[in-house]
Amino acid sequence: MAPVPAAVGRLPHGGLISHTTFDAIDAYAQSVFWGQVLGSVQDPNEPDCPGDDECMIFSPDGSQRMLFIEVPEVKQVKNRLHLDLVPASGTRDEELARLLGLGASTVDDLRRPDGPGWVVLADPEGNEFCILRARAPDRRVRRVRRVRQPRPQGRTRTGLSERGPTILRAGQACGVSTVGLPAPANSTDSIRAEASLWSRSTRWV
Repeated sequence: MAPVPAAVGRLPHGGLISHTTFDAIDAYAQSVFWGQVLGSVQDPNEPDCPGDDECMIFSPDGSQRMLFIEVPEVKQVKNRLHLDLVPASGTRDEELARLLGLGASTVDDLRRPDGPGWVVLADPEGNEFCILRARAPDRRVRRVRRVRQPRPQGRTRTGLSERGPTILRAGQACGVSTVGLPAPANSTDSIRAEASLWSRSTRWV
């Protein structure tokens, strides 16, 4: 079990993540789905509408933002980046049932009989994400080696991506645990190079 690195203090340089952006065929429908998944909400001062080309949702404390932008092409290959979620309350299996009820579909079930493991899901447009077990308060994040699995087959508003954080009130339904970024299989050097690049860019450790 790998310990979480201690805080290294404020660093003078490094990028900060403003928000996470997803391409979408229907930006509004995707924002509604993910809002229900994460307990995130729209900006009450500028609510989104069906047909909007860009839709943004905010976590209740305004610290996390997701932007959905409409594009003409559909998703064709496995995501190079995905979200790993943990239940904000309840169990992994209870949260799995809720997510399936919202419109997610199962891509691969990697749960083990003794409890560990996760389930790979897809949102309504096919973007993969995972639901993990809830972490105990003192449990540390640990790295897991994922087995590569085959996957089954409006109005535009300017400056949306630059909108500042807004404090909103909503019940958190599911939290983002980690953001997964696949690298070439069986290539330790590629994984380390990818991790080093993002560490230098964001000053994460």
